[in-house]
Amino acid sequence: MRAPIALSCAVCMICSAASKLSAQDGVDSHRILFQGTWKRSEIGGRAFIATARPELQIAGPHAVYVYDYAASRLCALDSTGRVLWTTSGSGGPAPEFSFGNPSDIKLDAANNLWINDPYRRFVFVVSDQGIVQQLIPALRSAERIVLRGSGGFWLWDEAIRGGGFTMYGANGARAGEIALRDSRTGIDTLAPIVRVPLLAGGPNANSPIVETFSWSSDFLLWSPLDRRPVTVHGVEPLSFPTVLAWSVGGNQRVRIPPDATRGVLSTVVGDSLIYILFSGTTKYKGRLIDTYLLKNGRYAGSYLLPEPVITISRLGGKFVTTTTRPAANVQIWTWMPVGKRASARKTAFRTARREARIRSWRQ
Repeated sequence: MRAPIALSCAVCMICSAASKLSAQDGVDSHRILFQGTWKRSEIGGRAFIATARPELQIAGPHAVYVYDYAASRLCALDSTGRVLWTTSGSGGPAPEFSFGNPSDIKLDAANNLWINDPYRRFVFVVSDQGIVQQLIPALRSAERIVLRGSGGFWLWDEAIRGGGFTMYGANGARAGEIALRDSRTGIDTLAPIVRVPLLAGGPNANSPIVETFSWSSDFLLWSPLDRRPVTVHGVEPLSFPTVLAWSVGGNQRVRIPPDATRGVLSTVVGDSLIYILFSGTTKYKGRLIDTYLLKNGRYAGSYLLPEPVITISRLGGKFVTTTTRPAANVQIWTWMPVGKRASARKTAFRTARREARIRSWRQ
């Protein structure tokens, strides 16, 4: 078995902002920032051309896996940015398959990638070596996937009235449906174009499923026991936009207003926290990572990245991000908090180093 990669290459230190930003700073007064500094590693510069679209990514213990929509390929990067393998339908370890338009990617405990491709109507199960393990027939109407502890998975399916999950067993067979029916907030009455969610599963089978939305700060926590959602209001209030609707030749057309504000850009779940990369109405679009307790959705504080990104995932205690500005890249961010505990550790380290220096002088 390969050892986990040590994601440390050429790095730079970046200071964070103050612990609390006021409304005058462009952030609502409820948002509290963690204090600390960032250490950044850039690993994607050699893997993508400047115009690449690395808009789908997930980090694993052996590599960072990124799908580039511009090149229609999935690639695995090591800690130096070296491409371990790619697959684009014309080369790589599995040239017999190609993606249509993947919409979601997850990683299981065995480091297999689960890639939902509604355009091809398949869920691809791909090993960390880039080899296709399974092709599971899926749904054109389902754009998001979440893995379950039983070995099965759920797809968010807009063919279910009001939206909901189509469940699959470990053998890839359909095992039932769960409709949203969220009468308290009315999410189930919204046009599908604005309520297509992002899904993130917890660390075990008893953890809630987190369902966030690209056009709102509200999100849902799905209980694995009663399979009913609890609605949580995000720290920065943002309501779903009203879609524009018109008729052409008797056919209904809808679109999201061009001035609508994006909400959630990316969501990942850790052992006890939900991490939400948020756009919103502030000048810090794409730089804010809001955290919430997984058990109840309570707001826990926010990180402020020095620059905007478009996706996040977690690798141990680090954040993995992708960006397209000024050029496509993949970054590893290490957070180093400051405060009483951090100051105490720093003081103890300095004291020990000073005492060691004194001992060497005496010798």
